[in-house]
Amino acid sequence: MATDADPMGADGPAPVSEGAHPDEPHVILTPRGWKRWLSAHPWIFRDDLAEIHAESGDCALVIDSRGREVGRGFVSGASKIALRAVMRRPAPFDEVTFLEERLDRAAARRPRRDGQEAERLVAAEADDLPGLIVDRYADVISIQHAVPFWDRRRDLVTAALRKRYSPKCIIARDDFSARDLEALPRKTEVLYGEPPGPVEIREGEVRFLVDPQHGQKTGFFLDQRESRERVAKFARGRVLDMFTGDGSFAIHCARAAADQVIAVDSSEAALRRASANAERNGVSAKVTVQRGMAFDVLRDFHKNGEQFDLVILDPPAFAKNRGELEAAFRGYTEINSRAMRLVAGGGYLASFSCSYHMTEELFGKMIYEAAVDSGRRVQLLERLRQSLDHPIIVTHPESLYLKGVLLRIEG
Repeated sequence: MATDADPMGADGPAPVSEGAHPDEPHVILTPRGWKRWLSAHPWIFRDDLAEIHAESGDCALVIDSRGREVGRGFVSGASKIALRAVMRRPAPFDEVTFLEERLDRAAARRPRRDGQEAERLVAAEADDLPGLIVDRYADVISIQHAVPFWDRRRDLVTAALRKRYSPKCIIARDDFSARDLEALPRKTEVLYGEPPGPVEIREGEVRFLVDPQHGQKTGFFLDQRESRERVAKFARGRVLDMFTGDGSFAIHCARAAADQVIAVDSSEAALRRASANAERNGVSAKVTVQRGMAFDVLRDFHKNGEQFDLVILDPPAFAKNRGELEAAFRGYTEINSRAMRLVAGGGYLASFSCSYHMTEELFGKMIYEAAVDSGRRVQLLERLRQSLDHPIIVTHPESLYLKGVLLRIEG
């Protein structure tokens, strides 16, 4: 059993000679940093490191405040997260072997789904590969290198993915804002093969055209796959899909039992994709796209006496940092209260938040306040979370970022 004196059990940390330091890159934890290390959270902040004898992008030895080697971690020079744990025992580090073994482990923990054509292969810290995201769309792989360690080893990652998955093309989608925190430039680059253009994927019986090189995130929102299939089972009559994006919820519902689906988004480009996907699936007659801001559209529908048998709210993150949380809570409450007013008696509301700072507890409090404000009787049917290929690690609460509820609205 791990203890403070011996956190790894019988084969615990190896001592480092007093007054000596290893020749290889290393960092030394403060006593507070040591406690955080013991908590098994993968992130160590800069204030929790007493000394840093490593460069940004190194995989450094981690030494506790008593001078014992306790593992290894990726060093970041610019981010407040100065160290990301990758090994919790002292051991030699070969980066090729390390990556290939972790890719094998990530593949082994994925659920097996027949005919699956799109999936998250690597989910960063949740797959013990901090800062690395890998998605597959048919025979195209899209990567995000979020930390300096992987940014300096793009060829290594490309080679390992080619060896394991034999894709026709590998694209680096390093055009996302989190790279700013690491002082890394934003860019998109084809690392292997030829630019693929749009790629068709199948999700159950639904087909989508995605663009791994230019589309949102790495090309598509894979984290809602199970929720799309689940919510579509409640589709009937009229359906309203807010923040529709590529039309993914809308098309699943239209292919189910819905008679009419109104798909709303503020982006003209998103609505063009949604329309093209509706046509691809033979449901153009059922799906009507509408451009508008969510708050205004919900207000106008209510003013006009519109009613829907199912409303879906899948907004972008309202709170990207803790400082935005209070305003985000108000925004989530308002759109949910307005949506509840639009649901016909006995109908359903599927509501989501992808803001990590909007915890499950806060999300539940928001739903409660929206229900009170709407004057409707609201029954909780199910809690919904991100797809199973986006693992949730108990000691890394940030890995649970997408939460949702399926509600029955009465009264």
